[in-house]
Amino acid sequence: DLLIAPADANHSCAPNCFVAFHGKKVQFRTIKPIAEGEELTITYTDLYLPRDLRRQKLLSSHCFECACDRCSDDSSDSVDMGLSGFACLSDGCDGLVPANLSTCLTCGARYDPKMLEAITVQSTQLYQEALKLHSERNYEGSGKKFAGLIEQFGNSLYRRHTLLYNSFHHLMSANNALGNAAAGASFARRAISCLEQVYPKYHSEVAMMHAALAQTEWRRFTDNPSDPGPQQASVRAFKRCLEILAVCYGVNHEASIELTKLKEKV
Repeated sequence: DLLIAPADANHSCAPNCFVAFHGKKVQFRTIKPIAEGEELTITYTDLYLPRDLRRQKLLSSHCFECACDRCSDDSSDSVDMGLSGFACLSDGCDGLVPANLSTCLTCGARYDPKMLEAITVQSTQLYQEALKLHSERNYEGSGKKFAGLIEQFGNSLYRRHTLLYNSFHHLMSANNALGNAAAGASFARRAISCLEQVYPKYHSEVAMMHAALAQTEWRRFTDNPSDPGPQQASVRAFKRCLEILAVCYGVNHEASIELTKLKEKV
């Protein structure tokens, strides 16, 4: 079927609306304050992809090159600078080295572009090897590869780099599959820290990561009921998840209802 209103909504990589499906009905829900006359936008793609890759995918799937505010932002503090950039290695500097500039935006330190390119190639290759093992459900093997990527490149890739975020995310699920809930919870928190810097505050992707953390912490508690810390952490994560879902899905959505039941069980 064709839902005319959703089909007519334009894309933005910094959307101010979210489309929530309720059975055969669809709702547009605002997830940011919106000024009078401002266009209502949704997203057609994964917002954690770097700009060039988002544009490539959107051109392939929807036949346009994105020129939204986020994609047009070339400022030093833009979201996308950090998704493919590098960390400055100068003592005492926490700056960003954009991939296309090779110069730290904070202290001005310059880096050899060939060295940065080598880091990109090597870290991407290691990530693809880890991803292949993960898709084969070889969680022990993929966990070692993802952990190796973080150990080898965690100080040279910028802290919200796409490869680091995705490694944290996969390490959460790999450790949960291997029964190491404590490590799973730790990587879930690191993934959330990245996600909250890129996605809108009230987006379902952020909510679902809080839900994953909540269930991981609950597993820690059931493994060791004498320690109430994980139980309390689970309740906090569920609460944050439901606060987000109330905005982007609504309290009557099936996801909100089911996660509320889980929170009450915890």
